[in-house]
Amino acid sequence: MYSLKALIFDNSWTDIEKVTLQIKLAAFSTHFFIALTLVIGLVGFLTIGTDLWDGVIVSHAVSLERPDIYHEWFSEAGLFFTPYIYDAIYVFRKVLSYELLAKIFTVLFLILSASEAAKIASRYFEIPLQIKLYTGILFYLSPAWVLYYSNIYLMHSLTLFAALICTRYILDRKVIVLSLPLLLLSFQQSSNAPLSISLILLSCVFHHTETKNRLINLSIIFFITISFFALRKIFPTYGLYDTYNEIHLSNIFHIENYLRLTKYFVFLYLPIFIAVVLALYFRPNKKMLCLLAAIFLGVLFNGVAYIAVNKLPSASEIGLMHGESLRFTFTSTVFSVLLLPAIWQPLAQVPNLRFLALAVILIHACVINVYAHEGKMKEVMFQRGMVNEIKNISPSLPSCAINIHSSGVGTLTIYEYGDMFYRAYGETNQLPLGDSKDPIYEMKEIYGKFTKESYKRKYFMPLQMPKCVLDMSITTSLATWSFGKTFNKYLSRENDSIVSLSVSEIRTP
Repeated sequence: MYSLKALIFDNSWTDIEKVTLQIKLAAFSTHFFIALTLVIGLVGFLTIGTDLWDGVIVSHAVSLERPDIYHEWFSEAGLFFTPYIYDAIYVFRKVLSYELLAKIFTVLFLILSASEAAKIASRYFEIPLQIKLYTGILFYLSPAWVLYYSNIYLMHSLTLFAALICTRYILDRKVIVLSLPLLLLSFQQSSNAPLSISLILLSCVFHHTETKNRLINLSIIFFITISFFALRKIFPTYGLYDTYNEIHLSNIFHIENYLRLTKYFVFLYLPIFIAVVLALYFRPNKKMLCLLAAIFLGVLFNGVAYIAVNKLPSASEIGLMHGESLRFTFTSTVFSVLLLPAIWQPLAQVPNLRFLALAVILIHACVINVYAHEGKMKEVMFQRGMVNEIKNISPSLPSCAINIHSSGVGTLTIYEYGDMFYRAYGETNQLPLGDSKDPIYEMKEIYGKFTKESYKRKYFMPLQMPKCVLDMSITTSLATWSFGKTFNKYLSRENDSIVSLSVSEIRTP
């Protein structure tokens, strides 16, 4: 074993040879972990064969050949352009399955976004091509992207890429007349507006330092801000989404919201934050401090859009079967990965430590990414196992409300359960409820709210309210499975012994 001090400062030929060997081994290990992680992620993404969370609504509408259902849904949410993204996939659904086609494009736009993150890094930092590449990889390895197992995030993947490339063209003063309108379309994901603004502000501080360019940038920021609120006014939320993502300015001034956001990113990128401290130690100058402060403020600024609507990420959801709060970090991730190139130059005088830090940062990201993928794989297997058990019930379940009590897994939405029943029976006869205390009352509430036929189709509801109730208990030990068992079972598609299911006697109101 060699001390860190010897590794960094000892320059004897013997030690240099040993350090060179250590660096080669560390490089090999890092590249091996990255390659393995990327393979696991792509295998998980592209072999899912189903959909998750809100994505099941679009998948169901596609299977029914009812694009009007998701058009109505997105329109009510004020997302005027989003349905046409899914229309493009819908048109080619008979060439390749909708789920696989949507997944391929989701991953493609994620890769392109990672490429844009790398280009942003090289714009502001003097870094070699290798570090530019690693910045893109670090972006790709964020656990937030495992949410893309649900095809509802196709829109987020596409619009994030659009926001990044349009902002880059605007900063390069290229085809601005085309880039600005396309940038506005990317605001289907509302957080893209502060992302674009923060990147332009960063350019004002470190790149566009001339008065003329700063004035141009400020004019563009003013245009973006006015356009963002104008689009919300022109395409308001209505119907079921009347108060969807309603902004509460008071949330912005609660310091604890920013502390929670900071806690998440410190947990996620702990090795980078340790390297930041080392970078400030080895180069304690004002410019370095300002640079790191600007990046950190960019992370927080990109969280404002979510804080304003009281939506914050939870680190505890990384690796869970269910949970979607990591979507609140999509745009902040762009700034957080810029910490990697930011520390590269300050650590130049300690090259061995710099390389060691790089290896630890990337391997740490790989471990968290695999852990996050494991959670989503378990979610997919839970659904496969439950569908299998529902199919095996003999005779088939009657046309009742099914009150589901869960053990070992979280309670899902009615449409997630509905999708599983639909996959089992090929029709919508049951109304699944998630552990309701008063299923009769809840049924009346649901049918009083979802009166339109399109709403009932959207949420996997029988057209007529069921006249009976039965209780279903489901139990699974999936959460305790090792990664090896999870991955093997996921690829084998064996659905037995995943979920235990029992049904009570029928009750009538």
